[in-house]
Amino acid sequence: MKNYIQGIDHVQVAAPVGCEEEARDFYGNTIGMEEIPKPEELKKRGGCWFKCGNQEIHIGVERNFIPAKKAHPAFYVNEINEFKQTLIEQGVKVIDDYARPDVIRFYVSDPFGNRIEFMQNKD
Repeated sequence: MKNYIQGIDHVQVAAPVGCEEEARDFYGNTIGMEEIPKPEELKKRGGCWFKCGNQEIHIGVERNFIPAKKAHPAFYVNEINEFKQTLIEQGVKVIDDYARPDVIRFYVSDPFGNRIEFMQNKD
């Protein structure tokens, strides 16, 4: 079969109704993503969008929200140990994972209980 897939445009993470302020604080202020405007016709659905490299993460409102404890986005980061320390100093609980020998990685939960992974390739 011909390969039609070119890459990932965005990942959507669900959050409860009224999540926007906490999402902006966590994804924008705590982990440092740039908020980008949602298209006008989608603003009424709630949530907010952030830029992550050439991709986006969309925080979408889900009425009967249940946090994603297993399914999760994983973000490549630079200077992972410094980034991890910054998160810890901001009160974010970090869970280290040593299962992959080729990367340094850890998990956090966003304010809504969704699992988020951060990773960096080992040199």
